[in-house]
Amino acid sequence: MRFLFFRLPGYLLFTALVLVGVQALQNDDMQRTFPAAGSFVEVDGLNFHVLRQGQGSPVLLLHGSPGFADDFRLTGDGGPGVFELLAVDHDVIAIDRVGYGYTDGGNDGALGLFGQADLLPGLLAALGVDSAVLVGHSYGASLALATAVRHPQIVDGMLLLGGAVYGEGVESGFLEHLAAAPVLGPLVSRSLAPLLGPLVEEGLAEAFAPDPIPPGYAGRFAIHFARPGPMVQRAHELIELPPALDAIGPAYRGIKVPVTIVVGGEDTRALANNRRLAENLEQARYLELPGIGHEIPHLRARLVADEVRGLLGR
Repeated sequence: MRFLFFRLPGYLLFTALVLVGVQALQNDDMQRTFPAAGSFVEVDGLNFHVLRQGQGSPVLLLHGSPGFADDFRLTGDGGPGVFELLAVDHDVIAIDRVGYGYTDGGNDGALGLFGQADLLPGLLAALGVDSAVLVGHSYGASLALATAVRHPQIVDGMLLLGGAVYGEGVESGFLEHLAAAPVLGPLVSRSLAPLLGPLVEEGLAEAFAPDPIPPGYAGRFAIHFARPGPMVQRAHELIELPPALDAIGPAYRGIKVPVTIVVGGEDTRALANNRRLAENLEQARYLELPGIGHEIPHLRARLVADEVRGLLGR
């Protein structure tokens, strides 16, 4: 027993080093298998990975937590995604949010809702855009709302898809609190991130239900997410999100731009809060999709594109 006790730290160190090595290989695998398809724009010292296409009224696409810009290009049926459908007649901009995909992380990969919202005016300015319609999915909808409250001058309208819009019901677990810990978090995330593949697929199955996960999507998603940066970023986002939403919730009534709210009828976590949001906005259109879960951009890309055009018409 004493022999095992003295050997245990060495075994743990060896295991940690192996997992760190696996994580490095996963980073290389992401860059080799799914290389950055867009350009890079520096804002306040952070490099944003940006996809941009088309001409017309600007539309900024904001993915969820976790996620990446290609969430607006990948669909369940293999057809054109929101990005391509809107690029026919709009200047469409999709970004990897801070800490995801190929965009830098801040503060060891962690930047909260308000910090991210405060970067968007500079991002649009760097792209030569004064204002845009914001399309936000899940956490991206939270970010759109925070931007509309803090920087209304850059927001022409909002399409919110299955958004986390009030603090109630937003939960974080033990893993998030562990990953967000000041000293232990980065160490844990660097060793645990490579093991997250099965958990990623389980979470995606819940998000897409009752539809199946699109073929090949789980593997691609895992390559992007099962890395230390996104793991730490998501942990901080979920922990910080409820109080941030509670802080800006009273200001929703002051939003003057047109807003369309779309929520899946099977997305039980989002339904009640999104109905409440629609009642508290001055210019809100509310649309509930029967039989659809959380992943609206992938499952109803053409509807999303049509709703953006309808919103601009309002």
